[in-house]
Amino acid sequence: MGEYKKKERKKSMFVLIVCEDQIRIVPNDFEKERIQAITETINSKYGNKIFPNAGLGIALYDILKVGDAYIYPGDGAAHIKCTFRFIVFKPFIDEVLVGKIVSSSIDGIRVSLGFFDNIRIPPEMMNEQSEFNQEQGIWMWKYDDHDLPMYINDDIRFRVRAVEYNTSLRDKTQTETKPAPVIARTGIVDLSKKVLDQEKEEKELQILSNDIFGESHMKINASLNEDGLGMCVWWQKQGL
Repeated sequence: MGEYKKKERKKSMFVLIVCEDQIRIVPNDFEKERIQAITETINSKYGNKIFPNAGLGIALYDILKVGDAYIYPGDGAAHIKCTFRFIVFKPFIDEVLVGKIVSSSIDGIRVSLGFFDNIRIPPEMMNEQSEFNQEQGIWMWKYDDHDLPMYINDDIRFRVRAVEYNTSLRDKTQTETKPAPVIARTGIVDLSKKVLDQEKEEKELQILSNDIFGESHMKINASLNEDGLGMCVWWQKQGL
């Protein structure tokens, strides 16, 4: 196999954005602590929603400012203007990531990052002489005289080739949500699930579980057809 050198990248597939929005707290949540009610509402409203030109919403990071609560005639809910930071998922084109294979078919491989599993690797983006084994239900790369399998649940390294957003999807339990205005981008989130903001402070990050998202609003198309990509075990044997 060819040589593969790991390169450190300062970019991250997670970024922090600052948003400003009027948050509507329903009467059923009045008994909750104010911050708790606001946090739950923001996460419910923007989790797995598209922020135009920013990425896919993942989870609230923190709340920067909370205004006064107002109740308007004919609406029993409290409306509170809030400024907050939200974590969005935005992998950049040509970024190299590692995930797990969750399924395989003649149409290609589907990969998961744990919190996001709509990553597709089509056959034309795999290594030459890759074939789908119908009996085992997996893809194999025929390299020299060896059949290198791509097993389900094993780690795979891939390159991001395209990111597609589906802004037409609606939450099946709510009306369409308009995105909060993005004021600024303030930092990055690294792959160890820690957040690094402008003051270089670190905080533990609890990423929302994928099972609350339902149908995905984003799809990633990826490739394997270059040295260093593919199953991680292939390159571990090379000491890489």
